[in-house]
Amino acid sequence: MKLSLFTRSAVLAGILLITPQAQATLYRTDVGNMQKLNKEVIDLQNTINSLSNEILQQRMNQMQRDMDNAAMGAAARRGAYSNALAQLYQDAAAQCPTHSRAPELNELLSDIILREQELSDIMKCANAVCTPEIKERLSPEIVAGFERMSYSEKAEAWGDAFTELLDLQDVRNERIIANTGSCQCDDGWVASSSKSACIRNGSDTPTNFPATTQRGGSLPPDVAADTWYSQTVSDFIDAGFVSNKELFRPDALATRAEFIRLIVDMNGGVLSSPPAKASFWDVPVGSPEFAYMEEAAKEGWIAGKGNCYGKDLCSAQPYIPISRAEATAIIIRSFALEGGEAPTFEDIPDGAWYADAIRTAASRCILQGDGGRRLVRPAANMNRAEMIVMLDRVDRGLSYPNCL
Repeated sequence: MKLSLFTRSAVLAGILLITPQAQATLYRTDVGNMQKLNKEVIDLQNTINSLSNEILQQRMNQMQRDMDNAAMGAAARRGAYSNALAQLYQDAAAQCPTHSRAPELNELLSDIILREQELSDIMKCANAVCTPEIKERLSPEIVAGFERMSYSEKAEAWGDAFTELLDLQDVRNERIIANTGSCQCDDGWVASSSKSACIRNGSDTPTNFPATTQRGGSLPPDVAADTWYSQTVSDFIDAGFVSNKELFRPDALATRAEFIRLIVDMNGGVLSSPPAKASFWDVPVGSPEFAYMEEAAKEGWIAGKGNCYGKDLCSAQPYIPISRAEATAIIIRSFALEGGEAPTFEDIPDGAWYADAIRTAASRCILQGDGGRRLVRPAANMNRAEMIVMLDRVDRGLSYPNCL
């Protein structure tokens, strides 16, 4: 029997024959449980505040654990549902004619991804895990608000953030469905009268993909030859790490998956057979990122959210933009770099988890500060142009202070 497009997508997404609709029902059930438990936590805390009852405190702690488990279950359902639709989208996008493309998921979902990151940070602060790095990402108003909140108010804020996080999934999935099969001809190409092919200059016969030229090869159509990163793009094309047959999107935020793919390629590619079972629930078997993320995890370059690699419900967050601190730490681990003399930066506090990696990168001229200033913005994300320039410096063998 021939499987439908959706069924094949579901299998590839690692959830067998469970449909997205079924996943949606399951995670909504988990959400309901979470919200009910969250209300009980608030009610119990209010009682504790008035009675100081140790037995009630123990019960409240158990309820908090139950609520966290319900949240994890809902997140897993939500992820499986989204992965199934994402695979469906990718299968449909693969059917686009030559010289055309569907909008990439990280472009399509960039605003949702950023809000999901913010909500995740809010939930951590509500659970008293508001680290300096998280505070730097959140607005001062939000951080100040948490400092004034009571326990019950924080519990309520946690529930509100988690509910919005799940509501965002509906928006994410609706956007994926709406754009499934929406093929657009690349710059310099137009759809044929039958809409089944992309042609150039009014010709009925497709010609070579349009590209600008640069020393050592051609550039993608959205990279001008006079930009500060164009030579690096050209070098990466020559090395086989980047293609000039598709848009490079230099201003788009670099995601974890995109960064890890380049790291693995620069270290010789995927050299081991990926496991039969995915290590990360949000990078299922058969996904484009699967082999790369598994290779990086096996080598010890990444460990998942909260160092969860090897545990159940481990998330790699592949479509979340990567921060400069995270990228630097992965570079130091994956290329086994050692430090030396390095400049100091005003925004790198002593004792920060990334401080040693930043110093090592600065000693190798990988990080040089913004425009000569003593700032490296560790919590900030970087765009794709910044990403490849940063990686290009790894191979140049420079040492501070001779970074030119």
